[in-house]
Amino acid sequence: MMREANEGVWRNFHEYNNLLWMHYLSTKLFEKQKRLLKKFDTATKGMLKCNYSSISEYIISDDFAPIFSLVDQN
Repeated sequence: MMREANEGVWRNFHEYNNLLWMHYLSTKLFEKQKRLLKKFDTATKGMLKCNYSSISEYIISDDFAPIFSLVDQN
């Protein structure tokens, strides 16, 4: 996904890559907890499908609320 987003040019900064990194790293963190990972993956799919250009734009949106609810469960 990141390669497509930055068109193979790794030297340039692309804010959207922060969204991709957040999804990738959090998936790795939850890998051992499959049930929580499934819920998290469902909650973050909207992040990648929407037209957010930066991680800060995503975090202040209503779409980020399901992420907070997962944190409260644990």
